[in-house]
Order: sequence, then structure tokens, then C-alpha cells
Amino acid sequence: MVTKRPRPASQPKGRYRYLAYGNMIEHAFSAPQFRDDDAARWFLEGILWPDGPVCPHCGVVNYAYITKRPGEYRCAEKECRKDLAVTTKTVMERSQIALHKWVLAFALMTASKKGIGAHQLHRTLGIHYQSAWFMVHRIRECMRQGGLGPPSGECKIIEAEQLRQDPTGARIQTAHGSSF
Repeated sequence: MVTKRPRPASQPKGRYRYLAYGNMIEHAFSAPQFRDDDAARWFLEGILWPDGPVCPHCGVVNYAYITKRPGEYRCAEKECRKDLAVTTKTVMERSQIALHKWVLAFALMTASKKGIGAHQLHRTLGIHYQSAWFMVHRIRECMRQGGLGPPSGECKIIEAEQLRQDPTGARIQTAHGSSF
């Protein structure tokens, strides 16, 4: 007689068994940098500053001292003396969103093949939709630029009339006869 092994309580039965991948996601994102701001700060400092604090204002490496505020440094260069943190001059600068939520949002957006939308991020992180929208746009912009720096670049505003002209200046006609 063949006896069946008992099914673990964490494994659903029937057609819902394929939905159990959510447990893997919970275990993957249970690392300290996804739950605690101080651990997230240490994590980002290790990635962005492997040789010590880098002043984004003057570019001096490992020549800063710790201030009384946690995670804050002050550049020791005589001409600079500005405060710096791991979020200074990045997309996370002056954000009211917790640092561990930024790290989790980066992980979720880079791990997903098709990306992740603002509404999904809002539900996953438990933040307002407007905050999630802000984060998604900032993260997408820094992914497009290839770094964590703030969004920058030149912008050229093109009026609608300029779009309707070809390079010679003549107006473009559509197939229906109206000018484009």
C-alpha cells in the first residue's frame, strides 16, 4: 500500500498551488536593508562609497568626518565643508520616503522583466499612490541615465506648429487633405 506524504501547511492544494511563489518573494526581500533605514543606509554606502565617503560637491574621497546626525558626514576639505549623505545629489535626495522603501523599490523594479507600475509599487510598499508615482518616475529616469544621479539634461520645448512643418518649412499634408 502506497501512503501519501502529508502536504505542508504552507503549500496550497489544487489549482492554487502555483500562487505559492509569493512566499519566495517574501523570503527574498526579508534582508535587513529592505526593512530598516539604518541597514539600508549601510547597504547604499557600501555600494556607492566602497572606498569611504565621497563628497558630491568637491569630489574628495574618504576625507569626511561623521556629524551628530546618523548617516550625515561633513567634508573635511578646507574650501568645501559641506554636509553630505549617501542620498546627496541622487534621486533620493530630500525625499520624505523612507530609505529602505527606496532600496526595495529599486530591487523590485530591476528584478521585474517588464518593470513595475506605480500602482503595484503603491500596493507592495504600502505608500500613497502619488509617492509611488514619484518614485517610479525618478527610478526610471536614473535607469535611463545609467546612475543614481538626479535627473538632468537639456530640454527643448517644441511647439505644435514646429511639429507640423518639414525641414524646408513647408506644411505637411495628410492623406485626407488636411494639413498636419
